[in-house]
Amino acid sequence: MQAKDPSGGFIERLDVEVTQYETLTADELATIKAELDRLHPPKRDFPEPETGKSRKGVGGAYQGVFGRVVWSPPSDIDVSHYNTRHERWREGIEKSLRSYHTYLNNKEAKAHVHFELINSGSTPADDLAISFVCKSGVCLDLVREFREENNGGLTSPPKPPSGVYAPEGGMGASIFDAVRSIGNSDAFQGSGLPAIPLYKSLAGSSTRDPYGFYFHPRHDEPSAEWELRCEQFRHQLDPENFDWRVLMESDGSEMVRGVIRVRVSAANIPSPVTLNVPVQIRRRRVSTLDEAMAAIDPTVLAMKSPPRERFRNPLLGQ
Repeated sequence: MQAKDPSGGFIERLDVEVTQYETLTADELATIKAELDRLHPPKRDFPEPETGKSRKGVGGAYQGVFGRVVWSPPSDIDVSHYNTRHERWREGIEKSLRSYHTYLNNKEAKAHVHFELINSGSTPADDLAISFVCKSGVCLDLVREFREENNGGLTSPPKPPSGVYAPEGGMGASIFDAVRSIGNSDAFQGSGLPAIPLYKSLAGSSTRDPYGFYFHPRHDEPSAEWELRCEQFRHQLDPENFDWRVLMESDGSEMVRGVIRVRVSAANIPSPVTLNVPVQIRRRRVSTLDEAMAAIDPTVLAMKSPPRERFRNPLLGQ
């Protein structure tokens, strides 16, 4: 059993500084909301484009069918649907701002520790159990997959409805109105694809790989104690990897000194193997205000798919 840092170097102790973004205060939220209203107000006017003029036909192809084509602004129904979408978007932004510090903290690189376990013996280890127990204000969490999507919930505002150049009266006008209504409908102006779960569930499988590791039990939140078990830990193979995110148990502490105690036992091993890794974590507190103000900039919100950053943890793939 050996411990490594995120770069892959072997370590005897973990000594890191982590950045923690603070919850936005009521005054800071008010400041951001005011800027949001200034930058992204709902559109109220839908004038004819300056380059557009009432004209004969559409490229000449529909001259004989539709006749004279004129500018037609969005319908009252389209405008009403747009206003509803914009109001819902505004409410969603306010909700995301309240938890934006959590998004930033998940995005920020944290204290990680990596353990390697290898069976260098001549036979498999039967009914192996490996435990990770933290002491003195330290706890562990899985290095979950993080997807930097939609700017932490601060998504782009809905597109306003658009007018069209439509024939004056008759059947052609009805067809153009129908197409415009479809283009301005909620189906085409929705909020995007369904959310993807942050990590894959480990529960629900009726059959287990006898050579795989399984939590006993599994925690959905950070915990000071974790245990995994394996029926047959095979020998003379590549190491089994255990990646953890190391956290402070208390939000109020500026520094903690603790230890991670690793214990490995098996039915056919005479005595358990143990490893103690001292841990020191220092906290650097940072305001969320500047990050949130930058995030609502129109050029940022206009991005359809921000770059993704992913952390892969073998423990989550089982």
